Amino acid sequence: MAISPFVAGQTLTATDINLISGLWASYTPTWSSSGTQPTLGNGTITGRWARTGNVIHYMIKLTAGSTTTYGTGNYVFSLPVAVGAVTDFLGNAFAGDASVGGGGYSTGTAFLGAGGTVGAYFGNVVGSAALTNTWPMTWATGDRLWLEGVYEAA
Repeated sequence: MAISPFVAGQTLTATDINLISGLWASYTPTWSSSGTQPTLGNGTITGRWARTGNVIHYMIKLTAGSTTTYGTGNYVFSLPVAVGAVTDFLGNAFAGDASVGGGGYSTGTAFLGAGGTVGAYFGNVVGSAALTNTWPMTWATGDRLWLEGVYEAA
């Protein structure tokens, strides 16, 4: 829901105030891919979001479980509020490889493009690749992914 700028003398409703409050709320993102679909199994996926006017802040965390299957193709995740006409928002991506321990982390860029979902790219400028079942590592039990960023709501 897009909001218009407030004007002098306007009565604000509770809805108006909540839209500008920036209070965090939970949501459950959907995990999907461009190929064979992954299944969460006993893994966990959580999302948090806050709205300030037309700006949506989001955070997603995926933790793979022992019965998680990883599918194929590029991974994407749903967002809590429909994306506005402007896309191509960038955020942060962080992946943790549980089998390597403290040194098994990759940083990347969360990318919200056309379609209203967020994916990620890991690697350097000439060698980056989209987040998949084998990139930035081969996913396994205990591995984690964090995505966060902002975008304009519809």
